[in-house]
Amino acid sequence: MNKPRAKTKVKLFVWDGVKYIPAIGLFPYQYIEDVGFIRCRDLGVELETDLCITSTGLTNRYEKLHDIASKILKSINSRYTLVNHPVASFDKHSFKDLPKEERVVSYEPSFDEEGNMIEIPDLSLEPLRFGGGHYTLQWLNQEVPEKLTLDHFNNCNALAKKLAQSPFTQPRTLLEKWRHRYFGHSSSFRPTKYGIEITSPSNSWARTRNIREGMFNSMDSLFNKSGIIK
Repeated sequence: MNKPRAKTKVKLFVWDGVKYIPAIGLFPYQYIEDVGFIRCRDLGVELETDLCITSTGLTNRYEKLHDIASKILKSINSRYTLVNHPVASFDKHSFKDLPKEERVVSYEPSFDEEGNMIEIPDLSLEPLRFGGGHYTLQWLNQEVPEKLTLDHFNNCNALAKKLAQSPFTQPRTLLEKWRHRYFGHSSSFRPTKYGIEITSPSNSWARTRNIREGMFNSMDSLFNKSGIIK
């Protein structure tokens, strides 16, 4: 078995010290070579690292993206900061004034521990957004052949239950538990063409370098011990 490569997709929010600021148009969609992507998504800022095989590599990529995004924000307004809040409640009046397409959650379906598709909540009238800290593991060098798609899905389903044992995927605070009611169900996942994306964690685990490295080591260890992927 190849050593799994890991990447993260963390959604943060813009805070001006008093309220959340919709990140619409604040960031050009951009890719930083050998680091990852910065994009505006669902009123927040999404940082997606490139794949790596070490905790140091993962953390360094994330920090580089965070630094670049923070500098862009400061150049717009010195009060703007990126925050790792699992839930962001925007001003109701300004939210209603947003274009309809910006109020609709862009969400790729994920699956629960029983393998059932999780229903996407309609938040077009609710000024709430949720900060995920999705974690992807890839162990395949080629796309899953169509004839093995079901086997791959079942492997991912079983693996997600194992990876859910990581303490970093479990909701601890009230805000994380609030998010869990809408998104990030226990053991929730998405099969990818080359592996799996774990969608249960909030963005809280990405707050500090030590926790980010702990997440990597925890997921890497549980993956290797699972015995599911040969």
